[in-house]
Amino acid sequence: MRNSGFDLHQQLWDNFTFSEKRSIFIGMLGNYSINKVNYLWWILIFVIFFLVYIYIGSINRPLRNAESKYAEIPREMLVTGDWITPHLNYVNYYTKPPLTFWITAFAYKIFGIHPWVARITNISWAFIASLLTGILAANMFDSFAGPITNAIFLLTAEVYAYCLDAGIEFSVISCNIAALLFFWLYDNSYYKKKLYLRLFYTCVGLSFLAKGILGLILPLVIVFVYLISFRELQKAKYVFDFIGIFILLIFTIPWSAVMTLRHPDFLKCFVINEHIGRLLGTLDSKDSLFPTSIFLAYVIGEFFPWIIFTPFIWDVIVKFWKNHQYKKKIIFLIIWSLIPLLLFSIARCKVDFYSLHIYPPLFIILSVGIEKMITTKRETRIIRWWKYLWLYLAIIAIIAYFILTLKSKSNLISMLDIPSIKLAKQFLLTSFLFNSLMFFLIFKNKIKGFFLLLFCYMIIFFFFTKEMYVAAYNNDSIKFAADAYNKYSSNKTNSLLFSEELPEFAHIAILNFYTKKPAYFLRNNKNSKLHFIQKDRMKMCFDEDDFFKLVKKGIKIYYIGHIKRTKERFNRMGIKYNIIAKNGNKAIFEIN
Repeated sequence: MRNSGFDLHQQLWDNFTFSEKRSIFIGMLGNYSINKVNYLWWILIFVIFFLVYIYIGSINRPLRNAESKYAEIPREMLVTGDWITPHLNYVNYYTKPPLTFWITAFAYKIFGIHPWVARITNISWAFIASLLTGILAANMFDSFAGPITNAIFLLTAEVYAYCLDAGIEFSVISCNIAALLFFWLYDNSYYKKKLYLRLFYTCVGLSFLAKGILGLILPLVIVFVYLISFRELQKAKYVFDFIGIFILLIFTIPWSAVMTLRHPDFLKCFVINEHIGRLLGTLDSKDSLFPTSIFLAYVIGEFFPWIIFTPFIWDVIVKFWKNHQYKKKIIFLIIWSLIPLLLFSIARCKVDFYSLHIYPPLFIILSVGIEKMITTKRETRIIRWWKYLWLYLAIIAIIAYFILTLKSKSNLISMLDIPSIKLAKQFLLTSFLFNSLMFFLIFKNKIKGFFLLLFCYMIIFFFFTKEMYVAAYNNDSIKFAADAYNKYSSNKTNSLLFSEELPEFAHIAILNFYTKKPAYFLRNNKNSKLHFIQKDRMKMCFDEDDFFKLVKKGIKIYYIGHIKRTKERFNRMGIKYNIIAKNGNKAIFEIN
């Protein structure tokens, strides 16, 4: 009897013709095909932003240390022919599941092995996440909310900054958004509920393959808390669909089981170290440990420029909370944003770009506020005082410009570690000009002109962001050492490539990518950070005594390290060397 209502709806659905079913389904996904104007807006936004991300981002730049593992692991998949076990530095890599690596490896097969291929994979995931967020916004509110959400998503500072590098975070974000989209359609539609529910489980399974247990937990916890908030736990028994759970297990169990059978230490490294260790701060690498206060500062700063629009987000939340028709929607979006915020705030190991998990529901809420701004002819109470924020930003920008000009050599400016003072000053002058003009447009209630100018400003912001990346390249990459090794090593087969300890084990991947060889670490004898649960990783790490034995055997060694520290170390060890290439305070040393 409990399924009688559902069966009746299913019978009604079966009576529709194919074209009627298609119209209903497309309508549920946001009416993009029905409303051709908004459909064209959506296409225009994606074409413009794709060109911006590709062209301004200069995606074929040489790799940086931090992103190199996401380019190298797919390359080693092709070299080893092992598509089950990811490898980094030619040893097993248990930290991340293989979904993104598979896709990048397939892209390498089509386009060749280049940095731009790894980066465009990341950009593609970001655009998929934006599209899915827009579809959900259009479904929850109106069709015009979709293109607005897309534009907000792709104009966000951290979205663009993360797309400058290769990465995997947008893959799990896309899968999570897709899962929550299909859950929302399941919970708010009368037709094809089982289809939506099983698509929800499919996307949760893909999320696991993209990020691991985190990808599995996030959408499930969001859905569970959402059901609790409306005291609808009785719905949970309908959410537990046996076929859906079977689909979920297909995506999670086979890869995990094969990895466990192949590698006895897999579960210990993948579950205990990478997931539980990240939560408790007991990772074998402590580089991602920083206080929650700093993480929250990243969350605020990386939400630029939309952090300035917080009053409009709050205004939508307050008004919709009082409206029975919209309260359920706003609670769903708030829970979606708060769960990752709380989880990553509690976790002791985190990185700044985890903020990207928090933003999509805020983009949807803000799209409603911005649509209201555009369509409202008169000046609202919020705009009446909010417009002065842009004047304050212009004043702050010009003050900062003069401080940089007059105090550029001070200790305070040196502590900021700005890659290029010249670029920073140019950006501050540009910000002063644009913020002043945007204040003027809002003052005159020219809202559409304001948003057009904001778009132009963010494109310029993206340009300066990329230029800062380029300016910081010498400090962020040891590619120069790989180039020198390729140039001067006459016998690569019988020579070894070593590096001093890097901030993260995975940074060694830049040497692998450009030399096509494994690389080893020389550990610091005291206070060494190189200690890994994974045994084959530890085999890549040498103490000074073992390193000295290799030197005594006459093996040709190339070593990358800090010039002053390395000279002092080799002199103390009695090792003769030649410097064959330098870059800033780093060099590659030839031994024997």
